[in-house]
Amino acid sequence: MIMALALAACAGAQTAATPPPTLDPIALVTQAAANIRSAQTFRLTIAQTGPDYRIQTVQGTATFRRAEGQYVTPNVIQAQVRVVILGIPLAIDVFARGEAQWVRAVFTGNQWSDAFVFAPGFDPAALIAEETGFNAALNALLDLDYIGIETLETGVSAHHLSGLATGEGMNALLVGIIQASGEVPVDVYIDTETLQPVRFVLRMFEANPGSANFGGVPKLEATPEITAEPQTEPYV
Repeated sequence: MIMALALAACAGAQTAATPPPTLDPIALVTQAAANIRSAQTFRLTIAQTGPDYRIQTVQGTATFRRAEGQYVTPNVIQAQVRVVILGIPLAIDVFARGEAQWVRAVFTGNQWSDAFVFAPGFDPAALIAEETGFNAALNALLDLDYIGIETLETGVSAHHLSGLATGEGMNALLVGIIQASGEVPVDVYIDTETLQPVRFVLRMFEANPGSANFGGVPKLEATPEITAEPQTEPYV
């Protein structure tokens, strides 16, 4: 699977790398980690390609397709996860503040419910915490090489670095949806202007690729605390 994480706007096609200036990959990723941890909000998209990747949901085993969400400091994320269950496409809205989570989908009557936990143990604060999230992901990079400057299909000019990473160090970036382990090939793209990480691409195994991106910032809805009634029993 390929997982890619990025901070970018949408535009044209990705171009080949420009021959690079002499840059220190470690210094570059260290600065990128510091920059992203100071961000107040960003949008995250995770998309899988290749053979099916199955995850456990509140309705049972599902095939993961895509997740789009917005993170707001210090510990809030709202996302929509698209899956396929028994051949039926399903959208699941998720809102998390700290370890508290709410879910909204057809099986909750399209109302926010705290009867379900979509990603057990996940705390949005882990995305930018010093010991987890971006910091851990960048520290997990091994044998990193600087490839050059590329223009992504989003139109962003980015430094391209390639190497290996420990899968466990990347997991907080995947918001509890995908679990990586062992050493995985990884490509890192860092915006040449902002020096923020704009994309991570993980190949968890050759036959099963996926991608994840960060981008512009939509407006969060009213929080589920306002709209959700506590549920003591799961919906059926």
